[in-house]
Amino acid sequence: MKKFNVAVKREVDRLGDMALKGVASAALKVTTVNVRTCCWFVLGQDKLPDGVDRLRRV
Repeated sequence: MKKFNVAVKREVDRLGDMALKGVASAALKVTTVNVRTCCWFVLGQDKLPDGVDRLRRV
């Protein structure tokens, strides 16, 4: 039974890591799209965080 619990814990940890990697990947893609587009509204575009300049196209 102890081996089963260890195996289940290992699988849960692996799935959690995969979920966090997916969230980080999605956040990077959203930030990249935000950097590469401009705001068409009258009020203008919000300030972007530091370090997103490297995501711009050359």
